[in-house]
Amino acid sequence: MNYEKAEKLVEAALFIAGRPLSNEEISKLTGMEEKDIEKIVEKLNQKYRNRTFHIVKSWNGWEMRLKPEYEAKVGKVALKVELTIGELRTLAAIIELQPVTLSYLAKIRGSRAYLDVKKFKRMGLVRTIKGEGRSPIVKTTKIVKSYFNIEERQTKHETRGRT
Repeated sequence: MNYEKAEKLVEAALFIAGRPLSNEEISKLTGMEEKDIEKIVEKLNQKYRNRTFHIVKSWNGWEMRLKPEYEAKVGKVALKVELTIGELRTLAAIIELQPVTLSYLAKIRGSRAYLDVKKFKRMGLVRTIKGEGRSPIVKTTKIVKSYFNIEERQTKHETRGRT
């Protein structure tokens, strides 16, 4: 693979990955050796000199990031969804069952659901409203609907978990 094509592949991979890429991953993608990868990154960073982003090496690989002076200003508008598999499953259950009582959610997902919902609330992914009983009702916010491209259900149904 020629150097110019490898450079474009590195740039595209780092842009889309959303996580650090190791030298090994980049090497498999481009066929380049580690020393060549570092040269490619240096060249890309020269191109990005007057841009708001750059490529940095972290402990687990290369990643494309905003420069610190911009990250402090605009980083808050980015939706950073860093959830474990279990948390994603809880969120999926909320999406599928909503509106759902927190107690019913805990019944099907386990007691960890209480901590998951607390985290989701801090992240702005769900909101809770007072239910008829002691258990609050959990619903997703517009952020989740937009992020996961979820449409409102056409049919209304009873709150899941109401006894």
